[in-house]
Amino acid sequence: MRSTDKRIAAVNQRTAELKNREKNLKNGVVGLCSMVACLVLIVGLGFSMPDIMIKMEAMEALENSDMASIFAVGNAMGYVLIALLSFILGACVTMLCSYLHRKSALKDHSNGDCDD
Repeated sequence: MRSTDKRIAAVNQRTAELKNREKNLKNGVVGLCSMVACLVLIVGLGFSMPDIMIKMEAMEALENSDMASIFAVGNAMGYVLIALLSFILGACVTMLCSYLHRKSALKDHSNGDCDD
Protein backbone atom coordinates (compact mmCIF):
# COMPACT_ATOMS: atom_id res chain seq x y z
CA MET A 1 0.00 0.00 0.00
CA ARG A 2 1.15 3.52 -0.80
CA SER A 3 1.58 6.16 1.81
CA THR A 4 -0.35 9.41 1.75
CA ASP A 5 2.75 11.37 0.70
CA LYS A 6 3.28 9.10 -2.31
CA ARG A 7 -0.38 9.45 -3.31
CA ILE A 8 -0.18 13.24 -3.07
CA ALA A 9 3.03 13.24 -5.14
CA ALA A 10 1.36 11.03 -7.77
CA VAL A 11 -1.68 13.30 -7.93
CA ASN A 12 0.54 16.38 -8.26
CA GLN A 13 2.57 14.71 -11.03
CA ARG A 14 -0.58 13.73 -12.92
CA THR A 15 -1.95 17.27 -12.55
CA ALA A 16 1.27 18.72 -13.96
CA GLU A 17 1.13 16.28 -16.89
CA LEU A 18 -2.46 17.26 -17.67
CA LYS A 19 -1.59 20.97 -17.50
CA ASN A 20 1.36 20.44 -19.86
CA ARG A 21 -0.84 18.51 -22.29
CA GLU A 22 -3.49 21.25 -22.22
CA LYS A 23 -0.85 23.97 -22.72
CA ASN A 24 0.68 22.10 -25.68
CA LEU A 25 -2.77 21.66 -27.19
CA LYS A 26 -3.52 25.38 -26.86
CA ASN A 27 -0.17 26.34 -28.41
CA GLY A 28 -0.82 23.92 -31.27
CA VAL A 29 -4.27 25.37 -31.91
CA VAL A 30 -2.90 28.93 -31.90
CA GLY A 31 -0.15 27.93 -34.35
CA LEU A 32 -2.57 26.09 -36.62
CA CYS A 33 -5.09 28.95 -36.62
CA SER A 34 -2.41 31.50 -37.45
CA MET A 35 -1.11 29.32 -40.30
CA VAL A 36 -4.62 28.93 -41.72
CA ALA A 37 -5.30 32.66 -41.40
CA CYS A 38 -2.03 33.44 -43.20
CA LEU A 39 -2.78 31.01 -46.01
CA VAL A 40 -6.29 32.40 -46.45
CA LEU A 41 -4.95 35.95 -46.51
CA ILE A 42 -2.21 35.13 -49.04
CA VAL A 43 -4.50 33.13 -51.33
CA GLY A 44 -7.20 35.81 -51.10
CA LEU A 45 -4.70 38.53 -52.00
CA GLY A 46 -3.38 36.36 -54.81
CA PHE A 47 -6.81 35.96 -56.35
CA SER A 48 -7.72 39.61 -55.92
CA MET A 49 -4.38 40.99 -57.16
CA PRO A 50 -5.31 41.20 -60.88
CA ASP A 51 -8.34 43.36 -60.05
CA ILE A 52 -6.30 45.51 -57.69
CA MET A 53 -3.62 45.98 -60.35
CA ILE A 54 -6.20 46.98 -62.98
CA LYS A 55 -7.61 49.60 -60.60
CA MET A 56 -4.12 50.85 -59.78
CA GLU A 57 -3.26 51.18 -63.47
CA ALA A 58 -6.46 53.15 -64.06
CA MET A 59 -5.60 55.58 -61.24
CA GLU A 60 -1.92 55.74 -62.08
CA ALA A 61 -0.73 59.25 -62.76
CA LEU A 62 2.97 58.50 -62.70
CA GLU A 63 5.12 58.11 -65.77
CA ASN A 64 6.43 54.65 -66.52
CA SER A 65 9.93 56.04 -66.86
CA ASP A 66 10.10 56.36 -63.09
CA MET A 67 9.56 52.63 -62.61
CA ALA A 68 11.81 49.68 -63.17
CA SER A 69 11.21 48.13 -66.57
CA ILE A 70 9.94 44.85 -65.14
CA PHE A 71 7.07 46.69 -63.44
CA ALA A 72 6.28 48.93 -66.40
CA VAL A 73 5.70 46.08 -68.85
CA GLY A 74 3.42 43.66 -67.02
CA ASN A 75 1.64 42.74 -63.86
CA ALA A 76 4.80 41.60 -62.09
CA MET A 77 4.40 44.33 -59.50
CA GLY A 78 1.38 42.54 -58.08
CA TYR A 79 3.31 39.32 -57.65
CA VAL A 80 6.22 41.14 -56.04
CA LEU A 81 3.75 42.77 -53.65
CA ILE A 82 2.23 39.36 -52.80
CA ALA A 83 5.71 37.92 -52.19
CA LEU A 84 6.63 40.84 -49.94
CA LEU A 85 3.39 40.59 -47.96
CA SER A 86 3.85 36.82 -47.64
CA PHE A 87 7.35 37.29 -46.28
CA ILE A 88 6.20 39.90 -43.76
CA LEU A 89 3.29 37.71 -42.68
CA GLY A 90 5.59 34.71 -42.29
CA ALA A 91 7.98 36.76 -40.19
CA CYS A 92 5.11 37.89 -37.95
CA VAL A 93 3.88 34.32 -37.47
CA THR A 94 7.43 33.19 -36.69
CA MET A 95 7.78 35.93 -34.08
CA LEU A 96 4.40 34.95 -32.58
CA CYS A 97 5.39 31.28 -32.32
CA SER A 98 8.78 32.23 -30.89
CA TYR A 99 7.10 34.43 -28.29
CA LEU A 100 4.68 31.65 -27.31
CA HIS A 101 7.53 29.14 -27.05
CA ARG A 102 9.63 31.51 -24.93
CA LYS A 103 6.67 32.30 -22.69
CA SER A 104 5.95 28.61 -22.27
CA ALA A 105 9.60 27.83 -21.48
CA LEU A 106 9.77 30.61 -18.90
CA LYS A 107 6.58 29.40 -17.26
CA ASP A 108 7.90 25.82 -17.18
CA HIS A 109 11.23 26.98 -15.78
CA SER A 110 9.54 28.99 -13.04
CA ASN A 111 7.46 25.93 -12.11
CA GLY A 112 10.52 23.69 -12.07
CA ASP A 113 9.24 21.51 -14.91
CA CYS A 114 11.93 22.44 -17.46
CA ASP A 115 12.58 19.56 -19.91
CA ASP A 116 15.64 21.12 -21.57
